[in-house]
Amino acid sequence: AAIMEANALKTPAVIIIPAGTYKLTRTDSVDEQGGDLDIQSNVTLKGAGAGQTVLDGNGADRVLQIYQGTTVSVEGVTIQNGKASYGGGIYNDGTLTLTGSTVSGNTANYGGGIYIYDDGNLTLTNSTVSGNTANYSGGGIDNESGGTLTLTGSTVSGNTAKGGGGIYNYNGTLTL
Repeated sequence: AAIMEANALKTPAVIIIPAGTYKLTRTDSVDEQGGDLDIQSNVTLKGAGAGQTVLDGNGADRVLQIYQGTTVSVEGVTIQNGKASYGGGIYNDGTLTLTGSTVSGNTANYGGGIYIYDDGNLTLTNSTVSGNTANYSGGGIDNESGGTLTLTGSTVSGNTAKGGGGIYNYNGTLTL
């Protein structure tokens, strides 16, 4: 509800998410993208810590979809159990920063954990991407078609895919 309100107001918002596990249970949404959390405005999501605040896709849909033209920051959150064709945990077409967060146990055809689309930008700082699976490319992260990916003090491990188990970088910019 807080994300839907931020999208409606079109003003920057900070959303505090207390410790706990939040399972997504919707099977459809207004924008017909499914049960994921669609972020269409500039938002900061602040959790209590990656081990304490969990956004769980419940194996039904991806967890977060970041729309083009938005700037999103996710701090101290675990994103898990998402499932989609592209970006099981996160589909990013905007500018996304993950700090002190974990993306794990997600599945997709492309970008099991995170899929960066077109000119999307992703910065991971002190974060972990592990235990994600993609059927084709980017078990952990799939960065394609002009996307920019920067990792600082982060770990990408234990992800599986036919191409690029950890990170698949095709026509994108990658800085480690």
